[in-house]
Amino acid sequence: MSIYNPNEQYLAEQLVSIDKQDWDNLEIIVYNDNPDDADREQFCRDCCKDHGVRYVHGTKNLGYRLAFEQLSVLAKGDYVVFSDQDDVWLPQRISECVKVMEDGGYVLSTCDRQVIDGEGTVLIPSWRDAHPKSRQDTWCSGDQILPYAAFSCFSIGMATMVRRDVLEQCLPFPSSTGHDRWIALCCGEIGPCAYVEKPLVQYRRHGQNVSGLFAGVYSKSDWRRNRVELSNQVVCEFGRRFPHSESLERMRAFSDARMNGNAWGIWKNRDLAPQVAYFELALKIVPDPVFRAFLRRFSS
Repeated sequence: MSIYNPNEQYLAEQLVSIDKQDWDNLEIIVYNDNPDDADREQFCRDCCKDHGVRYVHGTKNLGYRLAFEQLSVLAKGDYVVFSDQDDVWLPQRISECVKVMEDGGYVLSTCDRQVIDGEGTVLIPSWRDAHPKSRQDTWCSGDQILPYAAFSCFSIGMATMVRRDVLEQCLPFPSSTGHDRWIALCCGEIGPCAYVEKPLVQYRRHGQNVSGLFAGVYSKSDWRRNRVELSNQVVCEFGRRFPHSESLERMRAFSDARMNGNAWGIWKNRDLAPQVAYFELALKIVPDPVFRAFLRRFSS
C-alpha cells in the first residue's frame, strides 16, 4: 500500500479489511510517499492487530508509479497484491484469488469490484455487470488479453494479484503509464491471466479520487500529448522488452496510425480499442475551440 496524505478514517477501514482477511500468511507493507507527513507507523500497527506491518517512510516524494515500484521491490511473498489507501477488501479477497491462480497456473488475477461512496454505501454492486460491453471489464480467465491491454487497463491496481517472480519481469515500471496497466500488459505476454468473476474489493468513490477519460485534457494538443503519445511510448517500451511478441505488430500498427492521424489505420485496427478509435476519428473533424467547449461543459 502506498499512502499520501490519507483520510485517516478511510485508511483505517482499508487496513482493518486487509488485516481481517481469511488468509494467515500475510505481510502488509505500507510506504508513506510524503516525507513531510507525520510518522504513521503506530497508526498502521494499531489497525493491523493480527498481522505485522512493515512501514517505510519515504525520504522524498516518488509519486504514485515509483512508490509502487519501490513496494514491488520490497515485497518478498509468493504473490503480491496492490492496495490503495481508501478502499475496502472483502474477507476472501486474497484466498479466492490465490486458489484460482494456483489451480489454473495463472500469473496474474484480477477480480470484480463494487463501488462505494464516502460513507461505505454500495453504489454499484458489480462493476463487471454494470459494463457488459467493456472488453477490459468482461474478459474471462484464460482469455488472450493482448494486444488489447496495450490500450486499456485490464486489471485495475486495487484488484490486481500477481506472482512475485513474474512481477520482477515487469520492473522497472515505465513512466508512460500506470503500474497496473503495465503489469497486466506484461502478464498478458508472459502467461495466462485470470478474472475472478466475483466482487472481492470495494472501490471508494469520493471527491478526491475521481478521475476519468478527460483528466488532464483541456485541448486537442493535450489529448495528443497525454493520451496518444504516452500510449505510443507504452507500445515502444513493450516492444523493447518483448521484441518477439506475436501481438507487437498489431499494437504498433494501431499506435502508429494514432500518432500519424491515419484515419484508415485507426479504423482498420479499431477493435483493439473501439471507444478510443471512434473518438479519435471524430476528433479529426472537430475544431479545437469546439472540443475545448465540450471539455468545459463535461467538467462542469
